[in-house]
Amino acid sequence: MLTLVDLHTGDTITLAILDSLEIRDPYTLLAVHTGGELAAHGPTGGATAADSHAATLALDSTTLAATRPTPLHDPAATALPTTCWVDLPTDLAAALRPALDDARTAVLVLLDRTGGRLAAVGPFPTHATALGYQPHRYDGPGPDGRHITGTVWLHPDHGPWLRELANHAQPVWCTNWNHLAAEWIAPRLGLPATWQHVPVHAGGIRFGHQSKLSPLYAWTARRPLAVLDDEFGGKDPFAADQRTADGAPTLLRPVNPYHGLRRADIDAVLTWLRQL
Repeated sequence: MLTLVDLHTGDTITLAILDSLEIRDPYTLLAVHTGGELAAHGPTGGATAADSHAATLALDSTTLAATRPTPLHDPAATALPTTCWVDLPTDLAAALRPALDDARTAVLVLLDRTGGRLAAVGPFPTHATALGYQPHRYDGPGPDGRHITGTVWLHPDHGPWLRELANHAQPVWCTNWNHLAAEWIAPRLGLPATWQHVPVHAGGIRFGHQSKLSPLYAWTARRPLAVLDDEFGGKDPFAADQRTADGAPTLLRPVNPYHGLRRADIDAVLTWLRQL
C-alpha cells in the first residue's frame, strides 16, 4: 500500500500497488480501431478490471470500434489450451494489424488469420522479451570511443535470416558500431566476423537524408544496393530512385523501430534481388 499526503491541505489517498508480473488472474483489454489497428492494454487483474478500462479508451480515441477483455496465457507454458483462443469473423482476422502506439505493451497477441481466431500471451517484463529478443550485457567502448556498459537486445532469428541473405548478396555493416558490429554483435547472432563494415561517424537525419547513406553509396559505387534501416530521411527515397534510374538499382527497406527486423523485411529484399 502507498499513501500520498497533500502537505498543504492534509488530504490523503491510499493506493494499492500491484505488480503486473504477479497478477493471479491476468487479463488484457483488446481494442480494435476503425482502421484495423489492434492494441492490447494491460495487464489487469481479472476480466472486470480489464473491461472497466474501455470507457477511458472511448473518451481518448475517436477511432475506437470495439473492445474485449481477453485472458492472458502464461508465457512460460509450452502449449496454448483451447480456452485461450478467441474466435473472430474471418474478414476481421484478415484486416487486423498491430497499432504502433501499442509498441511498449507487455502482451503478445497471436493472430491466426486462417482460423479466424486470436490468443493473448503475457505478461512479459518488457516489450523486447515479448517479441523474443534476448538481453546481452555490453561492457566496452561505445560508438564515440567512450567506455559504456548496458544491455543490448538481440533476436536469435536475425542471425539465420541474415545468413540467408548472404547466400544471395554481400552483406555489409553500416552502423555507428562500426568494427564492433562484426567483432561483438556478429558472434552473438551466429554470424561470421568477416563481414565488412562501412565506416560511419554518425547516423541520423541531416537535411532530409540519412547521413549513413552517403558513405554507403560511395562504397557501393554502381552496384545494386538494398538498405535495411529504421530511419530514412524524407529526401532519401528520391535519391534512391535517382540512383536506380542512373543504373544502380537501390532499395530502401524501412524497418519498424518498434518491432525491429522482421521476416517480411528479409522476404522483401529477397524478392527484390530475384527481380534484378
